[in-house]
Amino acid sequence: GVARTPGFSAGVAMTRVLRSRLFRRCCPPRSSSSGEGSKLKFPDTPLILAGALGGPFVIFFLTPLRNALTLASQDAESPALELYKSTFHGGFRNGWTGGFAPVIPSCPQFCVMGPLFHLLSEALGSIVFAVLISAFCETTISFGSQTLNAQLAFNHEQLQSGSGLQVPLWSPFVPWGPGTDD
Repeated sequence: GVARTPGFSAGVAMTRVLRSRLFRRCCPPRSSSSGEGSKLKFPDTPLILAGALGGPFVIFFLTPLRNALTLASQDAESPALELYKSTFHGGFRNGWTGGFAPVIPSCPQFCVMGPLFHLLSEALGSIVFAVLISAFCETTISFGSQTLNAQLAFNHEQLQSGSGLQVPLWSPFVPWGPGTDD
């Protein structure tokens, strides 16, 4: 049969949705029959550590791919594998050029954005507004560092090719893009 959620009237049938282990830890089912107000539940320590350590590791580990995407934005003819290989031109560690710029902002991205979304969703009563505000906050946190990473990758590629073309580096602490300060 159908599993019924306690606390709802008999006329409303709620089927139980299978949830991931992460979702169950961060968002336990709400009980409307207890009479308590909503409580904010912070994620468990392993989840915080996964975001604080695992998130930045993944962001740094994927730097060569991010750099290849930056190069692809300027080179529509080269195949993807050639662009990826070009990030390592000059040595293996060159693939990680600019990789440390987005590492520090990735901590709040991985640790804060999920709980912020749930807090806003509960406070505003609207998932749409919670998504919009959370997306704005994440963009504000990460835009400057992602821009700096892309500029460092571009400048490094230009240096390797000997073109002499360099773009000025943007501050990772400025949450809007180059050209908006005109």
